[in-house]
Formats: sequence, C-alpha cells, structure tokens
Amino acid sequence: MIGPKNWLSLNYHPKLLEMLIVLTLPGVFIANIMAPLIAAYVLFDFVPHVQIYGWLFLHFGLFFGRVLAAKKLRYFVTIKSDKSTKYLKMIFALTASTALLYGAAIWVSVLDGVSELRIFTVAVIIISLSAGAISTLVSVFHIYVLYVLFSMIPLIGAIAYHGGEMFNVFAFLLSIFTVTILTAGYRQFSVLRNSISLEETFETIYEKSSDGIALIQHNRFKDCNEAIVTMFQYSSKEELLRSHLSNFMPKFQADGSLSVKKMLKMAKTTLQNGTYSFEWLYKRRDGELFWTEVVLTRIYLEGEELIHGTWRDITDRKKLEEQREASKKEIEELNRSLESRVKLEVDKNREKDKKMQQQSRLAQMGEMMSMIAHQWRQPLAAISATSATIELKASFNRLTDDVAMEKAQNISNYSQHLSATIDDFRNFFKPDKEKKVMRYDELIRSVLGIIEAAVVTQNIQLIQELDCRESFSSYPNELKQVILNLVKNAEDVLLEKEIEAPYIKIKTYTEEGQYILEVSDNGEGIEEGIIEHVFDPYFSTKKAKEGTGLGLYMSKTIIEEHCGGTLSVANSDDGAVFKITLGAADG
Repeated sequence: MIGPKNWLSLNYHPKLLEMLIVLTLPGVFIANIMAPLIAAYVLFDFVPHVQIYGWLFLHFGLFFGRVLAAKKLRYFVTIKSDKSTKYLKMIFALTASTALLYGAAIWVSVLDGVSELRIFTVAVIIISLSAGAISTLVSVFHIYVLYVLFSMIPLIGAIAYHGGEMFNVFAFLLSIFTVTILTAGYRQFSVLRNSISLEETFETIYEKSSDGIALIQHNRFKDCNEAIVTMFQYSSKEELLRSHLSNFMPKFQADGSLSVKKMLKMAKTTLQNGTYSFEWLYKRRDGELFWTEVVLTRIYLEGEELIHGTWRDITDRKKLEEQREASKKEIEELNRSLESRVKLEVDKNREKDKKMQQQSRLAQMGEMMSMIAHQWRQPLAAISATSATIELKASFNRLTDDVAMEKAQNISNYSQHLSATIDDFRNFFKPDKEKKVMRYDELIRSVLGIIEAAVVTQNIQLIQELDCRESFSSYPNELKQVILNLVKNAEDVLLEKEIEAPYIKIKTYTEEGQYILEVSDNGEGIEEGIIEHVFDPYFSTKKAKEGTGLGLYMSKTIIEEHCGGTLSVANSDDGAVFKITLGAADG
C-alpha cells in the first residue's frame, strides 16, 4: 500500500479503490455537470458561446468517461485482475482533464476581460470543487493531488496575471490554501489507510484466531469467528447464531451451580466491572462436555453495549491437571509408604549395628581378658613369692617385724596394681554419654597401660611419635576402643606373618586444623584387591577365620558416625597405615 516511502506506487488497497468508485458518481456529477453549468451561466454573456458550448461538451464527455472507467475498475478489482491498474490510470487522466478544463475557464475569463466579480465567482467554484475533492477523491491520494494541483495552479496563475492589489493578495492566500488542503488531504488519506489496515488486522485476528471470539448481546451470539463454530461443532455460523447461549452448556457446572443462572451473574459482573475471566464447562453440539477459559469484556459498538468474549479450549490442560493431581496423591501415598519402610529398615539396621557393636565389644573383651591375665601373671607371681618368703622365714623364726612390714607393703602394692588393672578394664568399656576434653597422648598412655606389656612380650617394638599436644573434645572411651583395635590388628598381622624386627608405630600430629592419629606397622601391607573391603562388616583377613570381621567396621562407625571424623587405610613402603582424622569442629 502507498506510504511516505513509495510515492510513485499505485498499489492501493482494494477497499480504498472501492471508496473511490462508490463516490465517483456524485463526485463527477458535481464536477462535470452541475459546476460547469453554473460556471457557464456566469460567463455566458462575456465569453463566446462557441467556447462555452465546447467547454460544456468536454465536461459531459468526461462525465461519461469517468463513470465508465469507474465501473470497469470495480469489475477488475473484484476479480483481482492486473487490468485494474490500467483503468486506475485512465481515471487519473480523466480527473486531471477535468481540473485542467477549470484552469482553462479561469484563464479565458481573465484574458477576455470578464468583470472581476465574475472572475471571483468562477474562482470560488474552482476552490469549492478542490476543497470538496477531499471527500470524493482522497482515498486515492494520487488522483486527489492531480486534481488539486491541476485546478489550483492555473487558478493562482490567472489571478496573479490579472494583477491588482486585491487579486495579488487573493493569489497569495490561494497558495496557502493549496498547501493546506493538500496537507489535510494527506492526513485524511493516512487515516483511511490506517483504519483499513487496522480493520484488516482485526478481521485477520478475529477470523484466523485459534481462540473462539464472539460478540454477545441479549444472551445470544451476535457474531462469532469460525473457531467458535468449530469448537462447538456446529455446521455453520448461521446455525450457531440462531441458538441461545443455554444450548451451549450443561444444566449444572462442576461446582453444582445452575449454568444459566451463574452465566447471567457473570455477564452482569462483566457489564459492571468492564471485564471478567473464568473457567467454564461447555457442551458441544453432540453433547460432549469440554472445559474452556473465558475472558469477557464490555465494549461499545455502533452505540450499543455488547460483551466481547474469547474462548480457549483447555480440556487437555484440565486432564493434565487431573492426572497431575492423581499422580501427586499417588506420590504422597508412596512417600508415606516409603517413610514407613525406610523407618523399618533404619530400625533394622540400627538393631543390626547394635548387635555388631555388641559382638565387637565381646571380642575385644576377650582380648582384654587375655591382656589382663598377662599383666596379672607378674604381680601374682610376686605375691606368691613374697608369701613363700614370709612363710619360710616364719618357719625358721627369722621373720622380723621389719621384714614382715616390708613384705606386707609389697603385697599391698601388688594388690593395688591388680585393682587398678580391673578399674581400667571396667572404664574402658563404659559408654561415653558426653564429649570430654582430651589429648591424644593421654588416650594412648591409657591404652598402652593395658596392652603394652602383652605387645612387648611378643618382641614387638612400640614406637611413639606424639607431636599433637592440642586438646580437643570427643568420646575418650570410644576412641580408646578404636586405638586398641588398631594396635591389636597390627600385632596379629606381625605375628601371623612372622615379621623380623616387627614394630608398631603410633604417630600423632596436626594438619590444617585437624587432629590426626596414625597406627602403622611393617607387616607388608594389605593386598590391593581387598584393601577397599577391610571396613566391610564380617570381612576378615585373619587365617582360619580367627577374626569376627567386625573390629574395623565398628571402628569406622565409631569414628565417622559418633565422633564426626574419618578413618581410612593406605599402604606404605613397610605396611598398612590406619589414619584417624578429627576435625577442628570437634576441638
């Protein structure tokens, strides 16, 4: 379509051409019949009659030519033929010729010495026709411009040629008038062009929209697009428009309310508030129910109050929502069931861990009993020897008071040592309820007080590198059990493999705010294929299944779950290295 950037284009919208055609007959009747007759009457006594008759004859010819060209243009526009351009150009030429005839009339008036009043009268006719052309020719702006220029330029020229103060002022005013009506004409053309564009856009949206669009008046569809017809499965728009709104919905909505009553209430709300949106259950022509999303808006059309509505079929969305709700309930039920099963399994695992821990404690108690028995041998032997000495000296009457006192003190010291050993054994397996502040060297001293004698008796060297002197909080008895288990495992490996010059090294240090204890040996390490399984429950590397396979599992559980640290194992050049790491948060 013609616009500011394509002035020479004749690509006019068919509706603009239709407006030109409709207004052609009244326009050409005024421009080529009525106005020429008035002008001829004004000039009849001052211009040769031959010229006047010839001038009228040309106007009458242009009248029939313009009417015929308009009819042809309408036909070819209707069938969308390229020949419409040809007849549009023909109308250009005929309209321009009409304007030039008026230019000729004003020049003849000036040159033939017609009175100024009559010249002024003819000028007014030409001005009136130019001004009126804005209502008949402006839909095709090129024609309007040609008519105004071809009629006003000769008029301005003739008035200026006539001369005189009044006519010169008149010519100047006509120049301003020409520019003004051309500007007004373009604005009018722009309004027409834009309104057609908007109308066409609206029609496209209205007709081609996938959503149903309709106008409602007096509880009936006044107009609708094809999407509504398809949505409700009617055979034609006319059939649908004949039906009452109540025919498109079930008797009751999903919430149990009467459809008609509720719809009337919503229509009233729309008219009061201007707009209203909701979801609604409708019925197709075959009785099938479906869900829609409806937006109603109050509008005014041709002075009447209407409701503009859009309908969107959301049946699939509703089904998905129902499926999602059903799935949500199913998932919630599964979660409840899963929670019960998880709780049951957790309880089972806890019970199993308690049993494993009890088995591990029993195994450690057996080993502790062996170590205590080993520690008791020397004090008991000393008590027995002291008792024999007292008895022997008494038999020879050589038991003095000083000797008796000395031997009794020795027996008392040996007994206290035995009692202290019993206390250590008892405290060792007492579960810790609260964390206590401790140091690694204190824990190790307590553990070695029980186990050192038994280890050294096996000719195993105990090496201590205790560089961590910081205090931290944890569970001392549980840590003692872990250290004891790691030392005993190292002892068993060294004895089992009959390592020459065996040693067990206990090393402590701090690293990046963490408290680390390592128990290592020179027992040649753990096979690579099984090292990752040493912390598994019931896994043992001891021969003939001498071990329970719970010691390392329980040790890892104590360190990582109770004490909040880590227990790991790796091989060094000499043997295995077990590493306890307690974080700064435990300090």
